[in-house]
Amino acid sequence: MLNAYCKEVLLFHNSFPEPDLNQIAKSGSKHDLLILSSFVLTVAVNCENKNKYIQRIMTLPEDLQAALMVAIEQTMYQLEAPSPNPDQPDPTSFSNNSPNLDPSKQSALFSKLNINPNSSKEHINSILQTELLAQFEKNDSIQANLEKLSKDVDRWHQKYEGEKQTKLELSNQLELALSSNNNPPSYDPTSKTFTIVKAENDALRSDLEKAELQNNNLTSQLQEMILKLNKANSENLSQKSQLAELEKLRDQEQEYLFLQEKLSKSENIIEKYRVKLEQSTDLKKKLASVEQQLKNETETRAIFESKYLSLLSSKSDSQNSLTISDSLTKLESQLNLATIENSELVNKLSKLESENKKLSSEAQLYKNSSRDLEERIRELELGAANLASQYPNANANTLSSSQNNLELAETLGESPAQLKQQIKKLSLEIKKLRRGSVIKDDHIKEKALFESWVEIANAEKLDALSKLSAAENTISQLSSKIQSLEINPNNDTSKLEQSLKEKQSKIEELQTGFQNVISENKSLLSKLDNYAVEITNYKAQLNATIAELKEQSAVLAQLEKICTSSKYYSAGNNSEKPNLVSWYTDLELLYRSKSEQLENLQSEQSELEGTIQTQRGRMAELENLVIGAEQNNLDVKSITEKLLESRKECHNYVLSLQKSKQLIKKLSKDLESSSSSNVGSEKTLNVQISRMQSDLDSKQEEIAGLKEQIKSIQKQKNFETRLMSSAWFYMQRKMEQDNDQIGTTGARAGSNFSNVSSGSEYSKGINPNYSSTKNQPGIKGFDKHSASASRFVANGRFVNSTSSWLESQREAYILILVLDLCAGSLSSNCEYSFLTFSL
Repeated sequence: MLNAYCKEVLLFHNSFPEPDLNQIAKSGSKHDLLILSSFVLTVAVNCENKNKYIQRIMTLPEDLQAALMVAIEQTMYQLEAPSPNPDQPDPTSFSNNSPNLDPSKQSALFSKLNINPNSSKEHINSILQTELLAQFEKNDSIQANLEKLSKDVDRWHQKYEGEKQTKLELSNQLELALSSNNNPPSYDPTSKTFTIVKAENDALRSDLEKAELQNNNLTSQLQEMILKLNKANSENLSQKSQLAELEKLRDQEQEYLFLQEKLSKSENIIEKYRVKLEQSTDLKKKLASVEQQLKNETETRAIFESKYLSLLSSKSDSQNSLTISDSLTKLESQLNLATIENSELVNKLSKLESENKKLSSEAQLYKNSSRDLEERIRELELGAANLASQYPNANANTLSSSQNNLELAETLGESPAQLKQQIKKLSLEIKKLRRGSVIKDDHIKEKALFESWVEIANAEKLDALSKLSAAENTISQLSSKIQSLEINPNNDTSKLEQSLKEKQSKIEELQTGFQNVISENKSLLSKLDNYAVEITNYKAQLNATIAELKEQSAVLAQLEKICTSSKYYSAGNNSEKPNLVSWYTDLELLYRSKSEQLENLQSEQSELEGTIQTQRGRMAELENLVIGAEQNNLDVKSITEKLLESRKECHNYVLSLQKSKQLIKKLSKDLESSSSSNVGSEKTLNVQISRMQSDLDSKQEEIAGLKEQIKSIQKQKNFETRLMSSAWFYMQRKMEQDNDQIGTTGARAGSNFSNVSSGSEYSKGINPNYSSTKNQPGIKGFDKHSASASRFVANGRFVNSTSSWLESQREAYILILVLDLCAGSLSSNCEYSFLTFSL
């Protein structure tokens, strides 16, 4: 089939032998496979659907592309031969068409192309590009030669036809002359006419043979030139595909640069928000300290007033009027002092309000949206106006009433009980006024905060508008660049190719950086897995140490039983005292060695606990890093998707505008050409132009709507970032509160443990002659306690690896407390058994 296709359709003969498909199917012979691949290459290069073949080649990696290009060139050189030579090499010699080349052939190929095998892929690609350009020049020269040869062939063909016609005329004349002679003479071979005719016939035959040879040569040359033209066309198509891919790479490069700018901007914004969060935490701490100072001052003032009232109640009614007047004067002086202190406090509050305003102007992260803020500001303004309308009148009325009451008390000489009641009323009114002033101050602070947030929102709106204007400027610049490229594409192609190469290198660097980040994340995850394995190992070691402690406690219990039995046995057998003394000394040595082993185990346990805590801290840090990296990746993906969508829409609208402009230009040209001939056609053209202008206006309105959508998207993005920052701050505060609660629970557990140990020592001091048999239930209780601790370790949160970090911290702290309690009870039991043994 392939041979028939090459002979009948492609019009050239093949020097390749036919492959044996049966051997390929049975044994997969390389010889036949190479023949078949050479057939496929020749057909693919010369067929109509060769663009698809070229596109598939471009999807391969660079090494395979280079090997395929070399193989295709060798097949082309083989096909360039005009006639099949029997001495032509077999297609198995083109085994380097395959991607896996022999080292000797590969070195020969590189030496032929003047390429270093150790050079980089970029250098090899540049050399191949230069060779492609040289081949393009060769193709141009071949096409010029083809045109010249075609012209020569036409000229020779015309000459051949003219000579043929002349020879036919002469032959006709000869026939007529021969037919005119009815009685033909006898032709003698020696006659002159016969020799002349024979010579002319020979000359005509030789001319015919020469013309046929020239025709054959010209046809062979035409076939060769057709093959070369097909090659040149295939190369031109491949070049066009390469140019299309270059344009795609340029677009991708621009997208990557745009994404880089967005990423850098987002990183700067995140750093600013982090700095502001830290500043806001410091400011909140300062506010908390100021509030605590105010609370302390109010508490001291309340204590002073209670003391004052108690002093008034302690005084008897039997005192003279002079003493009453003196006390009243003292009270008035104290009230004056209190008013002075109140004024000082008011000044302090005003200073604090100014500080709060400054701090609230810096706290830009705690705003939600402009509409909600405006509504809240209106509500607060109404509430502040109501309060201002209520409390100032109350202040004036209360002060005037108090002054009138004091004047009446002085003039009318009222009883001291009535004066006490009035003083109590005045104190209650003062408290109410203070509460009202505090509420008013809080409303003023909130109002200032909301005003600052509104100002910040307006500033962000202005920033967004400036960014949009900058984006429009960039779009206009890009459109101007596109127009300039359309005007003079040949001049700027070299510059663009250089810039594309540089940008491709930058893109590769960015990709390598991103791959490095991914590898770092993977390494961090592997480290996390290793830490988890180490934690499980440490848990196993802890369980082993607890089991050893249980075994040693059982051994100690057995030793105590042996001691008690030996004591009872020594009362009946006094003759065996020396043996018992030696045995007791051995037991003491064993006991001391066991106690030393217990101390060593406890020290190892403390060291293991310290290592566990350090590793948990590392785990938490690594988890935070992984979470931050994942959030950054998600943000980058969402930003890229939104940018691509907006860019596609803008690109489509720009294309539609360009098309509409071109149509307007065409219509204007048609108007200019038809204005001289037809006046009526101008009206129709004006109507069309007005329609096109209306379409342009509609497109511009759509572009404005897209810009508004972009603004809304940016607003949503800013709102999401603020929500994320507020959530991060809330989680940080929650973790601090949980840590504080864990610390308080640990302190309580430590106090309970100290109480238990003190109780055991007290019992030992009261009853030193306490028998060893009564101590056995305590040991049993300790065994139950240790068993419950082991159950906690086995069934606790150490098994569940998916628990949260705070819960694991709490449970680890509880486990450490349980182990401390176990160790404390064990040491108390050991001391008690040693005392009984000594007695």
